[in-house]
Amino acid sequence: MLEDKYYRQQYTFRTRAMHAFYSEKAGEISPFDSLVRQSAQTIGWDWRLLASLLYEESHFDPQAVSWAGAIGLMQLMPGTARMFGSGDLFDPETNIRSGTRYISYLQKEWNNVLDPENRIRFVLASCNVGPGHVRDAQKLARKYGRDPEVWDGSVERYLKLKSDPFYYRDEASEFGYCNGIMPVNYARNILARYALYRQVIP
Repeated sequence: MLEDKYYRQQYTFRTRAMHAFYSEKAGEISPFDSLVRQSAQTIGWDWRLLASLLYEESHFDPQAVSWAGAIGLMQLMPGTARMFGSGDLFDPETNIRSGTRYISYLQKEWNNVLDPENRIRFVLASCNVGPGHVRDAQKLARKYGRDPEVWDGSVERYLKLKSDPFYYRDEASEFGYCNGIMPVNYARNILARYALYRQVIP
């Protein structure tokens, strides 16, 4: 068991982690690093965090199209993209520009969450499922005695519980059912990969 924990599982983790890179070239995460660096500056993000989000969304495939019709590197829905930009969503520059404008909007949406580490989790979950469901989870947390500005163990908990009829039918849950484990895992995956990127990419 100890050998598995400290040797084999670490090796497996490193092997899996390398798949989060488009290239093994030193200092490079993807072919879009220069675009990501420029766009991250406009929203005040570490570029490696934005790169982690791109990987989670599309594995750096600018031609990716989801079953729901989300397009490109940041998997933007055409309706959302029209609100925050225009042009060909298969074009990496257009896609990242529109996507970061959406992130900027979400950051303003959550500027009442004062702690930056909590706020980024609210923003990331909202990227995945929309701010409405996250607001519902925040209202549920408040109603059931948890801190509505804390993610771990509070808003995160009630976002996951929005798949339970008791909670998604609650009067505090305006937007109804949500498969809340998906945005929770989405945010967790991005932040875990970001931590990896920070270790290996200057």
